[in-house]
Amino acid sequence: MSETNATIISENQLTDQIDTRYVFSYGNIPYIEDAIIDYEFKLPIYQKVLIEDLTGTKSTHDLYFMDCNFEKKVRVEDYEGLLYFDRCTFNSFVDLANTNFHSKIRFRQCIFHGEVYFNNTTFHDLADFWRCKFEKRTSFFKTDFLATTVFSGSIFKENALFTYSQIEKLLILRRTTFIQGLDLSLANINGDLKLFDIQLDDFKSVDNMPETIEYEEGLEEKGEIYTANKRETFRLIKHIFQSNNDSVTSQKFSLLESITHRKEIWFRLNHDFRSKDLWDYILLTLNRFSNNHKTSYIRGFAFTIFLGLFTFIFVAWSSKTYEPATNFDQFDFGLAVSHFVQFLTPTHKFDYIDENPSGQFYLLDFLGRIIIAYGIYQTIQAFRKFR
Repeated sequence: MSETNATIISENQLTDQIDTRYVFSYGNIPYIEDAIIDYEFKLPIYQKVLIEDLTGTKSTHDLYFMDCNFEKKVRVEDYEGLLYFDRCTFNSFVDLANTNFHSKIRFRQCIFHGEVYFNNTTFHDLADFWRCKFEKRTSFFKTDFLATTVFSGSIFKENALFTYSQIEKLLILRRTTFIQGLDLSLANINGDLKLFDIQLDDFKSVDNMPETIEYEEGLEEKGEIYTANKRETFRLIKHIFQSNNDSVTSQKFSLLESITHRKEIWFRLNHDFRSKDLWDYILLTLNRFSNNHKTSYIRGFAFTIFLGLFTFIFVAWSSKTYEPATNFDQFDFGLAVSHFVQFLTPTHKFDYIDENPSGQFYLLDFLGRIIIAYGIYQTIQAFRKFR
């Protein structure tokens, strides 16, 4: 077995460290264990020793790295063999750009402290990222996932973008955590996208309009997520959970979609005012305060009571019974409560306070009926969120 915590500073030294005694227990794959690789590492390995000379096989590219630290840049070019990284740490950036992986590649419990370049990368076979941690923003820009790709238990600490990625067969995000943001809006999904227990909340986005020059630059070079893309990502995730009859999780992303849409409209109103956007913003704001976009029946109840009380005060003042009195002792609190309870019933009669109400009373009372009916409807909608 390789020397524990050996520091490797060249490719020749690395091939000397390849372990050949246990290759058969790992599927005939030679491996390197407990090594500190302190040079600009490049795969495939061409120098000095062919793996087939070590193992007696004809495979020259299959490699297994276990508990290794890569201190400097890692570059992988077109790779034919199987590639496994188990509990490895990458302290600099990993360059996989313009690379074709023709066989399976697995990263298990690996930590990427630097950026990982996936630009124009093609995975022809399984790509498995199990419990990996990406410390920097990660952009799968024009990455082709032609087979099954799995991110299970992985953590993205900064933005993760699948910009112009092609998902040809299956992409699985299982218990994946996105601490900052996720952009799936521009992914070309020809196959299936499976989501299981992902962790994603509202996050900061950029409000630039899509037609600006900075839009493409922000996507490709800066890894920024725009508000329109964020909303589309939430909509896509919502639709996936709805198609799986997961109403609980889909409701969460429906809420995030609505919140983002309201922010998006507010940005447009401040840059290109349109009456339609104004009405949409008002409706979304009412939905937010009345039941938090169908998620809070308590907010719906409070909205109905407080706004109903506010309206009832003006309705009461427009009646003869509750004309403003100079002496508060004359106020009949019990009678007022009785009238307010009747007011909360949208089908109440007009003469519940006065037998001959004024025209102003009719107008204000009619407005109150609309508000109360809307509040009751929104409360019922929130109660049905788990339908």
